[in-house]
Amino acid sequence: MGRGAEPRVRVRDNHRVTSRAFLWVAGVTPDGQREVLGWLDWPSETGRAWSELFRSLKDRGLTGVELVVSDAHEGLVKGIEEAFPGSMWQECQTHFIRRALDLARDVDKAALCEDLRMILQASSRERAEEEKALLEKHWGKKYPKLATYLEEHFDSVLAVLNVPASHRKRQGTTNHVERVNQELKRRGRTVRIWPNPASRDRLYGALLMEQHERWTGITWLKPEGA
Repeated sequence: MGRGAEPRVRVRDNHRVTSRAFLWVAGVTPDGQREVLGWLDWPSETGRAWSELFRSLKDRGLTGVELVVSDAHEGLVKGIEEAFPGSMWQECQTHFIRRALDLARDVDKAALCEDLRMILQASSRERAEEEKALLEKHWGKKYPKLATYLEEHFDSVLAVLNVPASHRKRQGTTNHVERVNQELKRRGRTVRIWPNPASRDRLYGALLMEQHERWTGITWLKPEGA
């Protein structure tokens, strides 16, 4: 399961213009089938917002969540732990690499990126630890903060190694979610201020239902009362 959050935009609500968040969740079945699970318009991207969205998914029957992929948003990670106890949390590897590269000089970023990818593309935990040791030996003295960052995030960016290899496709990053976010953002740029939260919910919801149908070939039916 992966999460998405379209950037906060200006929405008119109760005669006031406020900034609101739009959250949505995608799922991946064991055979690699992607689908849209649900979405939520909320005043801000907080842990409470994500908990509310996760609660609604569980109320609709979502079970058997083994792995949740997201960025390291503190409130989101806490919401995942509370909503899906026993599931594994996979930190998005793309977000991880971006933050790691921010700790290095521009001249070193290309080479460092390749070394980081050697860790993330390892076929086993043991191989990943070997690549991690090589990276630390090469870059550790020059970038001690990088070594610390890697140590702190090593387990979370490699959680996907705990699932069968055949299930790992699309489960190491939120890239497929981010691509949909870009389309939501593109469509939203045409609206300077949304007239109300429901108007954005209708447009973005329609786009997500279309995306679900492209992924699955099945029409996404919004639950009654949602």
